[in-house]
Amino acid sequence: MRLCRLSGAVLIGSFLGLALSGFTSSPKLLTFEDRVKAQEAIERVYYNHRIWPKKNPQPKPPFEQMVPRSVIEAKVTDYLKKCNALDKYWQRPIRPEQVQVEVADSLAFLEAGVCLGLMEIVKLECDCNLAR
Repeated sequence: MRLCRLSGAVLIGSFLGLALSGFTSSPKLLTFEDRVKAQEAIERVYYNHRIWPKKNPQPKPPFEQMVPRSVIEAKVTDYLKKCNALDKYWQRPIRPEQVQVEVADSLAFLEAGVCLGLMEIVKLECDCNLAR
């Protein structure tokens, strides 16, 4: 059975969380703040790749103004609830291999620049091998 189709950000967020834990047999438990920081990094990549309309003469507002911390925290809370729901449904946690398959499928639909930005986050945030 494959994971249900969740949004790309949720999958990437889950993948980043697992990547930051290092995929070890005793993974580091990420705090809520760790997850918020990871989600913020993801949102910054998305924001940096958004095109500002040419019709709008004003400069693109800063990230912090357009994506408040409360929005990022709400996304983290939402994906934690979804992960817990899947844990209860399957009576086991989601395995890293399952997340990797879903991330690979989701990345196929994202533009190349966003993919590279997200992969760079993972490289900067952990020492794990992305080829695992």
